[in-house]
Amino acid sequence: MEALRRHELNFPHPMGDKCYLVDVGYPNTRGYLAPYKGTKILYHLPDFRRGQTSAICAPKGEKEKFNYYHSSLRNVIEWTFGVWKARWALLKDMHVNLPYETQINIVLASMAIHNYIRIKDNTDEAFSRAQQDSYKQ
Repeated sequence: MEALRRHELNFPHPMGDKCYLVDVGYPNTRGYLAPYKGTKILYHLPDFRRGQTSAICAPKGEKEKFNYYHSSLRNVIEWTFGVWKARWALLKDMHVNLPYETQINIVLASMAIHNYIRIKDNTDEAFSRAQQDSYKQ
């Protein structure tokens, strides 16, 4: 949230019709797609589960349906970032004493290589391991 308010941070805001998928703590403004809020509107994926089972309760209404897909997509994004950080240990503990431009280049290069591996290798070990770990939880 601070990045939205403090212009001196030079946070890269979405351009054109692009947007960032953000959580309930962010306002739903141009370039930032937040879920619907309300006391009777479900948002988090576990909220859609029936009791202790893994069965899904169908979202009630268009807002809950939107929130269900919004939350599902956020989970995929978070999972992908977890795999990416596991693949590149440097990202877990990025040293702030590195020049800012170097940090940007490390992120861009590692994500490009990560995406290339994902496209070219359907049996990518990092994704397989992360998928197995997610089923254990």
